[in-house]
Amino acid sequence: MLTSSIEHDWRDGIWLVRLTGEFPGDGHVHLRRIVGKCLAEDPAGIVVDLAHLAPGVPASPIALATEQRRTARSGVSLVYVLEEAAAAELKATAEGRHLVLCTSIPAGRFLAALVTPHRWLHVALDQAPSSVADARA
Repeated sequence: MLTSSIEHDWRDGIWLVRLTGEFPGDGHVHLRRIVGKCLAEDPAGIVVDLAHLAPGVPASPIALATEQRRTARSGVSLVYVLEEAAAAELKATAEGRHLVLCTSIPAGRFLAALVTPHRWLHVALDQAPSSVADARA
């Protein structure tokens, strides 16, 4: 069972979300709901502590990346806290290489205050050799 707790730090506006238990197959729905609750209060940043999840079923890298993009659209930074081995494994995935990950909550709070959310831009280009230069521009 996935449980969560949210701590508000009114001094710097960084909110800490702690998830514990097993991350079920529909855990992305719970994560979306929790992050949505935080975004409704307009925080400066959100730190999601995933270090206490059960090791058997890890959080989906796609779900984590989706929530990070959603918070970035709102102008809020989102940082995930994981154990070192889990962070390295997540960084090795295609979706995980763009995530902001750290291994401790103090480091997560520090990064959440400093990281500027990335703006994502999706463009459909023709299948032409000049498309590569257009995409880089």
